[in-house]
Amino acid sequence: MIMLVALLAAGVPEIDSNAAVMYVQSYTMPALFDVCKSAMPDSVGEFDKALSAWKEKNSSVIAKGESVVRERAKRDNFDVEAVFSSQRQSMVSRLNSLNQQSKKEKCEYMLQVTRAEN
Repeated sequence: MIMLVALLAAGVPEIDSNAAVMYVQSYTMPALFDVCKSAMPDSVGEFDKALSAWKEKNSSVIAKGESVVRERAKRDNFDVEAVFSSQRQSMVSRLNSLNQQSKKEKCEYMLQVTRAEN
């Protein structure tokens, strides 16, 4: 995700950059949470609830971020879906490559951060 953030943040006002990061998170978190739900089946409801609440609370910021990202993509001539899909898959692969204990710890951390942002 660092590459995405750097790509989006260059030359963008901080508020727009923050919104773009939230949009990126809205794109990557569901896939990461799917890995977490497989690793922690007893916590599926917690992941779903946290993600839903986060998206609802931040919907206007996420929409602004999407606008910023799409404007930037048009200006810099890059394919948003291709870049985001590649980065999301890379993040999912890294999470999947962790041993079970490390994966659970990472997932619990992501869940706590998501809850804190609600």
